[in-house]
Amino acid sequence: FLGITVEDIEKYKLERHLIKFKDSDVSRLKQIQNYAWFKDNKEWQKEFKAMKQLGSKAEIQALSSRGISFISEEYLPEKIKSKDFLD
Repeated sequence: FLGITVEDIEKYKLERHLIKFKDSDVSRLKQIQNYAWFKDNKEWQKEFKAMKQLGSKAEIQALSSRGISFISEEYLPEKIKSKDFLD
C-alpha cells in the first residue's frame, strides 16, 4: 500500500487537508480490520488503530499541495526506495 498513512499526514504536514470520518468510514474501517488478510497483520492493525484515533483521513491528492509533480517525482519514489509502505 503506497497511499497516505497517518505517519505521512504528520511527516508532510497535511493536517489542514484532513477529512473527518463519517459514520460510514468508521463502519468500513471496522469491517476491513476484520478481513482475514488484515486481521493477523500487525502493521495494518497498527495503522487502523492510528486512523481510528485520528478520526480523519487524507486523500493522496493532498500531497499535490506541495507541487504538481510531488507525488510522482518525490513521494512515490521515496516510499518505494525506502520500502516505507504497508505490505
